[in-house]
Amino acid sequence: MKANSFISISNEIKQAESLTDKQKVRLLSLVHYLENTKIELLQNITPKRISEVTEDTAKDVLIDTFYYLCGNKWHLLEPIYRYIDEYTDEPIELDEDELAEIRESGYISLNNGNVQAQFDPRKLFITFTLSELAKGLKRENVI
Repeated sequence: MKANSFISISNEIKQAESLTDKQKVRLLSLVHYLENTKIELLQNITPKRISEVTEDTAKDVLIDTFYYLCGNKWHLLEPIYRYIDEYTDEPIELDEDELAEIRESGYISLNNGNVQAQFDPRKLFITFTLSELAKGLKRENVI
């Protein structure tokens, strides 16, 4: 089902029988935040910011964010994976396919591909940005 607006997504969340009340509150808080925050501030949403918005620090908040807001149902967010290594000043940005390949092999190419290093998941960080759907909904909301 394609979402027509942030309001329709909020209504779907409120009516979703598969969600607990706590999940509904978290997801509604995030949808409200995405709808009412300037687009420029939504380029790099950290897990810490998600915890602040939902007023909840449980890991379940990130699981709900991934499953419901990065998934097919209400695809409002895209995950951004960054790997911090000792060879560059800037983190390496990875897409989901690259990350899956790295996790399968256990190795990551660093230093512009010159070094094959063992993958260390502690050096992987995630943030979120708006999906194309969310950007479109925000453009439609501009008065």
